Amino acid sequence: MTAGTGSLVRQPDLAPADAAEVKRLVRSAQYALTDGLLIDPPDQSALRFYQRALEIDPDNTDARYGIESIVDQLVARARAAAERGDFASARTILARAAQIDAEHPAVRPAQNELDLLEHARRNVYRLDPAALAQSADSARSQLLAAGRSSRADGCRAIIYARNDTEGRAMYDVMSASSGTARIRAELRIAASPRVETLCFDGAH
Repeated sequence: MTAGTGSLVRQPDLAPADAAEVKRLVRSAQYALTDGLLIDPPDQSALRFYQRALEIDPDNTDARYGIESIVDQLVARARAAAERGDFASARTILARAAQIDAEHPAVRPAQNELDLLEHARRNVYRLDPAALAQSADSARSQLLAAGRSSRADGCRAIIYARNDTEGRAMYDVMSASSGTARIRAELRIAASPRVETLCFDGAH
């Protein structure tokens, strides 16, 4: 077909040996992903296998989607590190994600989120599991304080609970704290119950 007709020029099919090699590389990449080897070791990582597949077949959708998945997982790892307060690791991981695909839609928002988290004021309210289970005054006092802190402008809470039922109960006590602003809270399952409040720039 000639140019100007509006039709796409069909790319030539891969040679059988090349097609087999691409299939092998994609399969190796999938195995590496299962083992958590996203980018390391460099020569045996999922990323490298996908890149080698694309060197042979630039239009291979499995390899392209695979690389997108790697960036998604790196961004998730960076966010998890930032939530733990390990900002150095978070920035290193995000930098690797950006090296792979700086235009990936998850990279820039994650970088902005990391900037906010790194400069947020944090308070951690640790709860004794036994006191929490018995609804003791000490646990209730901590939760009410966490609730008041969470209601401040520009603040939010992360509730760490051992199960959903415990998390909902913690949120209910926090909601009984003084103030009218709605508490913005996220529930995460963890071995040790606690509440972490994050207040961003402009918060009081």
